[in-house]
Amino acid sequence: MKNIQEKSKWREIVERAPEGPGVYVFRDSTGSVIYIGKASDLKERVKAYAHGEDGRFLSLRIHQETEDAEFIPTSDGAEALFLEDRLIKELNPRYNVRLKDDKTYTCIVLEKKSPWPRIRQLRRPDPRGNVIFGPFPSASGTRRMIEFLQYVFPLRTCSDNTLRHRKRPCIEYEMGRCLGPCAGMVSKEEYMGVVREAEKALKRGLKDIEKLLEQRMREKAEMEEFEQAAAIRDVLLSLRNISAGLGFQRTEGKDFDVIAFVFQGTEIAAAVVSYRSGVMTNVYRYTDTGHACSEEEVVSDFIRSYYSAGRFLPDKIYLNRNLKEKNDLENFLTHLKGRRVRIVSARTEPMSEVMKAALKNAEMALTVRAQETEWQGDEVAKVLHLPRAPAWVEAFDISRYGASLVVGSSVAMIHGILRRELYRRYRVQKKELDDYAAMREILSRRLRRGIAEDSLPDLILIDGGRGHLNVALQCLEAAGLGSRVSAVALSKPVEKFGPETIHLADGKVLLEGRALCILALLRHLRDEAHRFALSYLRKLDMKVKTHSELLSIPGVGPETARSIILQTGSVKKLRDMSLKELKSLHGIGDKTAEKIYSYFHRGK
Repeated sequence: MKNIQEKSKWREIVERAPEGPGVYVFRDSTGSVIYIGKASDLKERVKAYAHGEDGRFLSLRIHQETEDAEFIPTSDGAEALFLEDRLIKELNPRYNVRLKDDKTYTCIVLEKKSPWPRIRQLRRPDPRGNVIFGPFPSASGTRRMIEFLQYVFPLRTCSDNTLRHRKRPCIEYEMGRCLGPCAGMVSKEEYMGVVREAEKALKRGLKDIEKLLEQRMREKAEMEEFEQAAAIRDVLLSLRNISAGLGFQRTEGKDFDVIAFVFQGTEIAAAVVSYRSGVMTNVYRYTDTGHACSEEEVVSDFIRSYYSAGRFLPDKIYLNRNLKEKNDLENFLTHLKGRRVRIVSARTEPMSEVMKAALKNAEMALTVRAQETEWQGDEVAKVLHLPRAPAWVEAFDISRYGASLVVGSSVAMIHGILRRELYRRYRVQKKELDDYAAMREILSRRLRRGIAEDSLPDLILIDGGRGHLNVALQCLEAAGLGSRVSAVALSKPVEKFGPETIHLADGKVLLEGRALCILALLRHLRDEAHRFALSYLRKLDMKVKTHSELLSIPGVGPETARSIILQTGSVKKLRDMSLKELKSLHGIGDKTAEKIYSYFHRGK
């Protein structure tokens, strides 16, 4: 049974995996990220995990615990490497190796703040007042790159302290790789001229540096300084070897976004690929159903709404489409940012390669949406023994911290698509309830509102077992909806890697066979309800924890403090309450109420 489920799960994941380079993100049954990896071919890499038989313990655990996967295509393997690194540090997956020093990739930095600017290697450069080139995957490669730059831009690399105390030039000056500002061998004006040239070249990228090296090599050859010309030739060849593997370093070391749009019938997909300092940092995918407007209007409306929401707005945005009214949109974004924003077509190399990756992400979003919208209502009804095909499904979950903080959630799916505007959160009003009583309360509230507003689901999914399902069925009968709304429950496995169970209203249970495809759908909806409830619980608990003043009162512990804040709303309201009002609070005895009153009214 377990093997059947795993094979079906991995078969679906492999089918969704795209070909080509990118990053994959594995999630467990709770939606938590357990592993992030990169691959030159995502489909082939995921196939290896699908078999789970390469002999490694980690691979076997990932194979067993993975319930879903997300894929992010990139333009090349190097870009995938950097995106993987950023996501690992941001999401902290369970099974990824974590180094204690948490070092990041190195960059070449032109420090312009100093009276005599220098070029140096840094891992976390400050972007303010500096020109940043990179990052590079190898610290030794970065050092070699700095050596190459010194042949073209002979700026100092010594520390400020060395610069202040040196009286005569060092070996770098003798080798022609430094202008010798430490010993007054160059004027400030001449030195700053080289700094400006270095800044221009670093901003333009490797191609300009290669051209400058070629020019310097020809000059040395014409002057018959053949040894130096040969040395520069060797430097140039080494630079080209290194730059061949730096697909992640784009023509700009600046911040920019690449946005690709795909239109397919009435369906629309967009992918926003964000680059910061020339490095891919994130991918956002969006889908929607087309409206009665032109494709240009869709693109323009999307860009306006995307950046108006407070997101970072770069100086340049690359699109895969030409806009007739581009100037109007640029003016809008410029006003929003406070300085010039340009919208350009990503047709030139290497931006065309970047756009290919963005297009692949947009196409993937459209594929996922198409799969979601293929709602098999008749099949769901047949498998779950329902009287009619459901279109609107809602899932309910309970989450708690002890007895003082209990919340519930409901999430909705219509025709296979999650409808976040229909999500609801519930604060369970009665205290010291078991989960059955809490479920009864939130279901009764939901059904009463649904009857009043004529907005009821076709199917209710309960996170729990037979007992939870019985509560739901009783609530439906009490509300007179037993024949209109159906209910099922999904219980977690008894063993860690055991099967999940679908409990039906007629008393039957489903474990395998045709239920597998339905199980994946219900699990997705159940996990979304659990995530939504848990996020609300954490938000409320954080609110309670911010009022730590109560914990300094003798006899008031965390549980009591939480209960007090949930009933009163704030410490300020508690401070203004009379002793009689304090004694009326649930779960607080007379002595505790007197201590709280004395604490807030001492000295009065």
